[in-house]
Amino acid sequence: MDLCCCVEMVMPSESLTDEDDSMPEAENLAKRRKAKRKSDRPWLYRFVAHVLAPFVLSKWVRALLFILFVGWICFCIAIIPDGIHIGLDQKLSMSLDSYVLEYFEAISSLLAVGSPVYFVVTEGHSFESVEGQNQICSRSGCDVDSLVNTLKRSIASKEYRISNPLMSWVDDYGMWSMLPSCCGVHKGEGGLTFCDANVEKDCDSCPHVNGRLSGSAFNQLLPNFLTCVPSLNCPLGGKAQYGSAVVLVPSHATTNATAWQGSRVLTSHFAAHHTVLRSTEDFIEAIGKAREIADIFGPRWANESALVAKSTTTFSKLTSKPRGPQPNSVFPYSVFYVFYEQYVNILHETVVQMSMGLSAVCIITWVMLGLDFIATLNVVVGVASIALSVAAMMVLWDISLNAISLVNLVVCIGISVEFCAHIVRSFTISTKATRVERALDALSEMGSSVLRGITLTKFGGIVVLGFAKSRLFQVFYFRMYLCMVLFGAVVGIIFLPVQLSYFGELKVAVVVPPVCPFRNILVIEASKRHLLAIKEEDVNCHF
Repeated sequence: MDLCCCVEMVMPSESLTDEDDSMPEAENLAKRRKAKRKSDRPWLYRFVAHVLAPFVLSKWVRALLFILFVGWICFCIAIIPDGIHIGLDQKLSMSLDSYVLEYFEAISSLLAVGSPVYFVVTEGHSFESVEGQNQICSRSGCDVDSLVNTLKRSIASKEYRISNPLMSWVDDYGMWSMLPSCCGVHKGEGGLTFCDANVEKDCDSCPHVNGRLSGSAFNQLLPNFLTCVPSLNCPLGGKAQYGSAVVLVPSHATTNATAWQGSRVLTSHFAAHHTVLRSTEDFIEAIGKAREIADIFGPRWANESALVAKSTTTFSKLTSKPRGPQPNSVFPYSVFYVFYEQYVNILHETVVQMSMGLSAVCIITWVMLGLDFIATLNVVVGVASIALSVAAMMVLWDISLNAISLVNLVVCIGISVEFCAHIVRSFTISTKATRVERALDALSEMGSSVLRGITLTKFGGIVVLGFAKSRLFQVFYFRMYLCMVLFGAVVGIIFLPVQLSYFGELKVAVVVPPVCPFRNILVIEASKRHLLAIKEEDVNCHF
């Protein structure tokens, strides 16, 4: 009778009158009906309630499981920080029979040159001044800790994953201006009109001082250097190497964008190369080392220049955490940074995202469990234990941390609630006398539901992923989701009841007569009010 699924039917031969409540046969009838209900339960329920639950919560097994649980969590915490790998191997994006795998193998084993890296000097640097040039160049008279000198020391140390060739247009521009065959000016025109010595013979040398061009001469002759094609007479022409390395804009005195006279440097870059990078760890380390070099110069130059310091202070007032490159600073760039940059701070993002997920679980569980703090804490501990176990298996099963696995870890927090919340809820509403009895009651009533619900249903869908040709599905979905389900079942069915038997909320249960017309109402009201144990003779069952 589906319409009356919650109504228990009594056969006429088993019906009781009010007078029979006090007879011994009534107790026998109650036992027979209880045994009948027990035999009608599914086999999984009977296994959990009468085999698994008593074994797990027995005296010595319970203590041993708790020690194993604490030891496993400590082991997970110990191996995760140093053992987890960051990145995504590009080979995993290909199927096992793909010909592209051979290409990746050849690149990894045979490629002997690194990617070019550009150290970009942002807008605001005074290239036309001698002081500004000293902060960049590496010739005689330049600062010891200039940008190019720092890059040369980094190349020599081989620690920063930077190698030759190193190209500096500021140094080459200075040497170009000193060669009469390269740089010349017309006589009698203020000394600032360029004269090509290969075409014209009546040219004066460029007006450099101590091998340096400065002021208006620097800005006015720079376009000629950048458009000069290298030749036998002038091998230092900058068009081939630096044609796209410098961005020029008209100065304030010149409004015509096509007129190069009076132009100034807006931004430029200085090129080097990374060393040979083969693994994901190499690429991530190269990004970090390049940024370590570049981050030195912005604050240093701001302190050395009052004008830049003033503009930086004004900019800082607008926003406390400005985004993007700052004025008069340096940032590195290479072609692979776009992809590997996500891994530079993925550990921080993982901690933030998982903390937000746990916080959401904590708040929602606290509300749904009737503002029961201890029950909520037990749920959160169970969920965190499952997430830690999955993260530890990432270390043991060679699963790297990237955007895919990060999403899976956040999903793991949500799925883990299904394994823990029902057991804890059943524990909180149990009317048994002690923590152990309530944990036994909760596991007996809800353990089979957790097993045949989320555990078996998800397990069937996950097994299919193990036969996928894509290694992405095999590694990041089959392995990780299998770990979620297995550890979720182990924690929810075994460790969580043990945890509740030790740290669950202590409530005093209610003892009622075995046969009483109003015993259900009495139990509900007593459990709501947290009443003390009621003796059988204190309950008035007469009506």
